[in-house]
Amino acid sequence: RNMKDCLLKYGVTTFVPALMADPKLIGNLGNELAYDSELASTVPGLYVEGPFVNKNKRGGILPEFIRDPDIDHLSRLTILSQGFLRLMTVAPELPGIDAIIDDLHNTGAVVCSGHSACSVQDIRRTGIRRIDNITHLFNAMSGFSHKEPGLAMVPFLNRDIYYELNGDGIHVHSDALRVC
Repeated sequence: RNMKDCLLKYGVTTFVPALMADPKLIGNLGNELAYDSELASTVPGLYVEGPFVNKNKRGGILPEFIRDPDIDHLSRLTILSQGFLRLMTVAPELPGIDAIIDDLHNTGAVVCSGHSACSVQDIRRTGIRRIDNITHLFNAMSGFSHKEPGLAMVPFLNRDIYYELNGDGIHVHSDALRVC
């Protein structure tokens, strides 16, 4: 509610908060959104980064909120969110991620790739059309390389894939911003 009030001062009327895959936090926010329709009109869902991400590309995700792909755990998080899980970041190279991606699509969630060491070949194996979004392009992911193209190259190979970019001058160099 404080975040909603603060953002409204800057003209932001709707937002989807990004958070780690903390079951307690997801449950608390899911309950709040389920029982407060005014809040849910401003916060239509949750964006969960993880838990099915590469431990070596975790960025700011705490280790306790990272785990191997587990469809039962995804089901638990979906239930805890009260149906408000709208986006989830996963690493496409992880064994077992295909079932996670299928389940996310079946619930209508946006599948985001990030916190990943995947190659372009991993994305092709997963099915490039099954990835809807790239989480914070260039950060905590395999790079843009002419020899070993990684996740950062995917939105340049397929312009239908959305990507987010932290263009604050800290997360991404200004020259990299110009490429986008």
